Amino acid sequence: MVEDYELVEESWKYIRKPLDSDDVLLTRRTDRLGDTEDQDDASTLSTGTFSPEESPAALRYGSFIAKALYDMSLDEDTEVVSLFSHGLQLRSSLERAFLIAQIVLHTVQLGLSLFSTVLDLSKTASLLSIIFWSYALSLTLYRKSTRSPDLSYKACANLAFVYLTYWPISAIDFRSVLISDHSRLYAVAATFDFLLATAVSVIALSLPLGYIPSSIQVIKGFDYSPEPFTPLISVFSMAWVLPILLKSRHKELTYDDLYDLPDSSRSLTVSRMFHTFNRGKTTSFRRSLLSFRFTQFIIYSTIATISGAMSFGPTILLKFIVGYIEDPSRTPRNMAWFYVFLLLFNSLVTSCLDTVALWGLRKISIELRALLITEIYSKALQRHVSAAEPEKSSNPNEGDKDAGAEDDSTQPAESSTEQQENTDEPAPKPKFSTGMVMNLMSTDALKVCDTVSRFGMIIKILVLFFVAFGLLFQLLGKSAIAGVVAFAVSVPLNAKLANAFAGYEERLMEISDRRVTKTNEVLQNIKIIKYFAWENMFLSQIFKLRAEELLQLSRLKALTALGNFSWFGSPLLISGSLLASYTLISGHELTASVAFGTISLVNVLKMPLAQFSDTLPTIMSAKVSFNRIAEFMDDTHTTEKYAQLSKPRGENSPYIGFENASFTWGTEASSKKFKLLNLSVDFPVGKLSVIIGPTGSGKTSLLLSLLGEMKLLKGSVYLPGITTSGKPAIDSATGYTESVAYCAQQAWILNDTIRNNILFGRPMDEDRYRRVIYACALARDLEILEHGDLTEVGEKGISLSGGQKQRISLARAVYSSAKHLLLDDCLSAIDAHSALWVYNKCLTGPLMKGRTCILVSHNVSLVVPGADFVVSVGDGQIKFAGSPVQALQQNLFADDEALRRNITGENQSSFSSSNPLGTAAGEDADDDAESEELELYKIQVKHESQAPGNEESQETGAIKWRSYTSYLNYIGGLWFLVAIIAGYAVQQGLTVSKDSWVGRWSEAAQADEAVKDVSSHGTAYYFSIYVLISIVYVIFTYVLELFGLLGGIRGSRRIFTDLVESIIHATPRFFDTTPVGRLLNRFGKDIYVVDQELFGVLFGTMLNFAEIVTIFAVVMMILPQFGVVAMVIIVAMYQISVIYTKTSLQLRRMLSVSMSPIFQHFGETIGGLSTIRAYGHEARFAFQNMSTLDRSLRPFTLVWASNRWMTFTCQSIGNVVSILTGFFLIWRSDFIDPGFAGLCFTYAITFSENMSMFVLMWTMKDMNMNSIERLVEYTDVAQEAPAHIESSRPPIGWPHEGSVEVTNLSLRYAPNLPRVIENMTFEVKPGWNVGIVGRTGAGKSTIATAFFRFLEADEGKIVIDGIDISTIGLHDLREALAIIPQDPTLFSGTVRSNLDPFDQYSDSALFEALRRVHLIDSSSDRTASSSATTEETQFNIFTDLDSPISESGSNLSQGQRQLMCLARSLLKSPQIIFLDEATASIDYATDALLQKTIREEFRKSTIMTIAHRLRSIIDYDRILVLDAGKIVEFATPFELIAKEGGVFRGMCESSGEFDVLREMAEQSFSQKK
Repeated sequence: MVEDYELVEESWKYIRKPLDSDDVLLTRRTDRLGDTEDQDDASTLSTGTFSPEESPAALRYGSFIAKALYDMSLDEDTEVVSLFSHGLQLRSSLERAFLIAQIVLHTVQLGLSLFSTVLDLSKTASLLSIIFWSYALSLTLYRKSTRSPDLSYKACANLAFVYLTYWPISAIDFRSVLISDHSRLYAVAATFDFLLATAVSVIALSLPLGYIPSSIQVIKGFDYSPEPFTPLISVFSMAWVLPILLKSRHKELTYDDLYDLPDSSRSLTVSRMFHTFNRGKTTSFRRSLLSFRFTQFIIYSTIATISGAMSFGPTILLKFIVGYIEDPSRTPRNMAWFYVFLLLFNSLVTSCLDTVALWGLRKISIELRALLITEIYSKALQRHVSAAEPEKSSNPNEGDKDAGAEDDSTQPAESSTEQQENTDEPAPKPKFSTGMVMNLMSTDALKVCDTVSRFGMIIKILVLFFVAFGLLFQLLGKSAIAGVVAFAVSVPLNAKLANAFAGYEERLMEISDRRVTKTNEVLQNIKIIKYFAWENMFLSQIFKLRAEELLQLSRLKALTALGNFSWFGSPLLISGSLLASYTLISGHELTASVAFGTISLVNVLKMPLAQFSDTLPTIMSAKVSFNRIAEFMDDTHTTEKYAQLSKPRGENSPYIGFENASFTWGTEASSKKFKLLNLSVDFPVGKLSVIIGPTGSGKTSLLLSLLGEMKLLKGSVYLPGITTSGKPAIDSATGYTESVAYCAQQAWILNDTIRNNILFGRPMDEDRYRRVIYACALARDLEILEHGDLTEVGEKGISLSGGQKQRISLARAVYSSAKHLLLDDCLSAIDAHSALWVYNKCLTGPLMKGRTCILVSHNVSLVVPGADFVVSVGDGQIKFAGSPVQALQQNLFADDEALRRNITGENQSSFSSSNPLGTAAGEDADDDAESEELELYKIQVKHESQAPGNEESQETGAIKWRSYTSYLNYIGGLWFLVAIIAGYAVQQGLTVSKDSWVGRWSEAAQADEAVKDVSSHGTAYYFSIYVLISIVYVIFTYVLELFGLLGGIRGSRRIFTDLVESIIHATPRFFDTTPVGRLLNRFGKDIYVVDQELFGVLFGTMLNFAEIVTIFAVVMMILPQFGVVAMVIIVAMYQISVIYTKTSLQLRRMLSVSMSPIFQHFGETIGGLSTIRAYGHEARFAFQNMSTLDRSLRPFTLVWASNRWMTFTCQSIGNVVSILTGFFLIWRSDFIDPGFAGLCFTYAITFSENMSMFVLMWTMKDMNMNSIERLVEYTDVAQEAPAHIESSRPPIGWPHEGSVEVTNLSLRYAPNLPRVIENMTFEVKPGWNVGIVGRTGAGKSTIATAFFRFLEADEGKIVIDGIDISTIGLHDLREALAIIPQDPTLFSGTVRSNLDPFDQYSDSALFEALRRVHLIDSSSDRTASSSATTEETQFNIFTDLDSPISESGSNLSQGQRQLMCLARSLLKSPQIIFLDEATASIDYATDALLQKTIREEFRKSTIMTIAHRLRSIIDYDRILVLDAGKIVEFATPFELIAKEGGVFRGMCESSGEFDVLREMAEQSFSQKK
């Protein structure tokens, strides 16, 4: 097993290949297992050559990721499994012996026929038989071909076809010998021929189709799939899935019980075959996909066509059997029994062909599902970082478009499609939002694939139409023209309905995309919503979108009901037209055989027409989905990274840097988009370079442009690692590769363990790993965490503090083998002590020796003195580039005397080497080295067995009654159910009445003249009654369906409302432990099932059950002898349904659970595109997606395999019903009226279809109820305290003073977890400014969240202005406070809607707030038009309040988002405000201005600030120092800084600004005396 990282390394030459490069070597796995010259090695690859020029379309829609995977093997451990084929050799030998015997037999026959004219032997037949069997014998020589397994497969298939085609012919000859007189020699020859044909047919059914290798590779822990090696009889009956079905009877299935996927069904294999198939083609994705598997589609469609034609066998035989009962003298009795035998044979062959055709089409759909999700993911990996930005977006005046704030700015910038109420025009809509792409993967791909599997049904229906009308012409003559005309009349209406359905479906999908996008945004930012008590506002937005969606869905369902009305009415219209034409126009008498022959033929069309009415909307919906996928895949907004970074270097070109380069955000240049202009810089290799500049100057954009993530307007950019010659070169001196590692400003963390986040696909080197942990100051964090480095960090690292996430992200970059590191402000979220430690031990320590480090930082005083190169950025341009000393000479740091002294070496004391955290400072280098080794020894690396799990829970057993009762209450309660049941009873009564009336009509038509005179009822009377009953039936069915659909819509609305309210009001702990992907799976796929599938399935289940009861009732009334057989059939069907339902439900649950990781992984990928591409790990992430997808495909494949087994079994039992009905009718033909016989047989031959459909619907009901089960589970999650407590409402305007008393406060995240805050007591006077400091992870943010009751007190209390906050409602509490959190969050909309979500303030107030936080200057006008832009200036989006803000504010920098949040708080003017690292990503100069603004604006407010920048809080009234959740110091800054050996004093000394801080503290203390 090759390590993942090495696999990625091997694939570099494909990933990094530019569009105009030379040929790329591809390898592909063969289509079938065993496709190798060495039969023992089933995984040998064949190679081929691929030219990108041959397939530009393929490269355009994302295949280069797939090419990178061609050399990769499974990322899971595999094992070799031996295959045993018991008796295979013996059967093959017997087969050849029987074939030789056939040849000898017919040779003897030919010889005898040449020398004798008396014997009735045909020379031609004998000669053809010799040729026929000689051909079969030659085919057996290729059965075991190892050189060409494909030839082996074709040979086996041909042999099976030959044997099974010849057997009916020999059977007819043998029957002729039994019932007719033939010569003895002919009889002997026919008998031997029949026995030999039977023998080889049995052998053919017992042999597999193709060669069986001696061993195969499977995923360790899984059994291999027996499907490719199963005997032909098992292919027909799907018996190969029976072991899984039986196993589920005795235990709950787990993933380990499932079969591994066949090699040809794995997503990696399918992707390889797809790109190999399209090699050299320049077609679009749409055409490429349509042509893929087209040959197999035609083959299975042809089989479905044959099966459809044979479906009329029972109907034709019905006419003959009823004709025999009408007049036994016309047909010999033995022929009647032969008709029953033909019925058996026809039904068996039809069932086998159905299984082969429908399972074959289903396999194609499974492969297409794997392909579509793989290709969509691969395409997403290539998206331009701004591909999802609003089309009219004004990019910020900020190069600091934080690559990590979105991850690396790659979180798609989505604009809300629903503007706030206070705006006149909707916000521009992104072309491909995150919600839309998730819908493409979850819903659209499934629709397209399911439709492919339904094409077999469509083809069968078309064949049924042609054959049915042909038989009707044979039965009724010219009268059948009326039926054709009736059907032709209904076609235009149905076609118009289908077109209308497509339009409604497209609009519905657009609304669903918006709803999913908004839901995703709310879930991603739920904490900020709770902080500001905005739950109701966002609920109203979601409900508004949901109302639009349900309105569109109601229209769609009404249209569907109208279509069903048309299709349900078509059979009645056709049958009525036929009977009227036959009797009223042509004047024929209506006999029982003609009447029920006609009704039977029309009834054969009834079920397919009903299915067609369901399938046609599905096809139109799939067409919409297919167009959406194709549009996304053919979109050209892909990254230009590889083309930009692969340009050849000139003689004087920098190794890392720019040559007169200009960049912009987005895919096109625009005056309103931020640009980097005329960059020319050469970063020194192997040195530390620092990029500085004010907030919004373009620092992050400069890093991203260096990574190739921005659009290059002119010039060149150079970065090593993007090669075309294979994996990056290894530096022999250092062992590093010429590649890049990237650390985003806002740390991008995977929902995995800390260890895996650091390793990032690299193999574990424990010594290096320990040193990285030590250098990044993570050792103490791992000691505190219960599971150490195996701690699951949650989605986006939600269980970690901001500093911990940043240091883990940094550790990932340092641990990598990359020689060149790009670090974006990685020190901003780290406390001063840890920042100095990281700078000394990591950034300038031994781990960075010989490595290039390009660091963006606002901590100029810390990082510049030790830097080799400094770049100053301003307004998108490089203002200075050179050494720190040169920067001093240019007066770059003229206002910072301490920094000047540090650069010139005049003040070395402030930067003494930091020691291990918690020990005394001042040790010499030897002591430091010794201490480091001691600390490394102490770092514990846990074993894998200690890792905790966080798997999604899964229900077991049958669907709980709670789910049924809950859904019943949602759709209307018990009375609704009673009304539906009564409606079905009436509907079936009308059906029986209609068909019984035809029987009475036929009886009257054949009665003697005397009876006719007495009755005085003519044909018109019977026909008019028939028409009346038919009209009532159709109208009643339409009303019944509309009634049910309204109930379904009601249920959809109610369950969604309960779900979203339950989730929104869930405790913050719920979101800490539940990945968003898991929630989106419910809001996406499960809600889709409830909206569009569930009630239709329930409707169909009840309808089929009613029809089955009706069939049994009719047959039992006419044939009481059938009762015993009926009981046996009912028991058998019950056992089958129990086995199948239990298995499919368990598999469906596995499938539902396995889908969540796909969405989660996709969300993580979208959030980290720039990081993934910087590391060159596109292929690894694509392969991880494939692995996750394959895990989902295992239960998905078995769900449909077991479905086909059930269908075949039910059809077989249903065939028994029709055969036994025919048997009893012939046996009791003397005592049964022909009309009743026709009615009985008409119903009996539909039993097979209805029974299999009922079991299918029953199982689909359980499968879809699994969605209700999963939704109901999340409507009952732990809820927060009430929003309001009427008996304990705080006074209006509370808090009035802002006093805070914290008494003996203890907090814990969960009852089973240790305390994180321990017995904390302190008091804050009104108007005090309190700074909260401590090392990362000390509990600073935790104590802040306690004021908002994100954590309820385990002990103690918090009192604000005399009110215990635990006694009032959450909404009252949170609305009274304000916080600017550590991760500032904005929402899709506009600048206005983010500042003023409730439309409470005037524009002038909004602009004033923006000025106070320095986002606009004092001269900015209210409109964007006044802000002229030129080539050399940037457009400031904040000058226009209607400028769009993308989802999560991802089109702004981290610093700008913090300033926006601060501006929002300025408008609110709360009495108590919390600032949680609110200015961490802002430059020091702007920070100083903001601190001044905060002091002025909130001078009467109580401010509690969590800060790592000690300058920000050094003049506060009090400093609260925390460590490990406890208070260690609490006093004035001056008192603490003067305390020798104090913790706060040590932090000030570590900051490098001790003298300045002491002076500022003393000055502030003096002023406040």
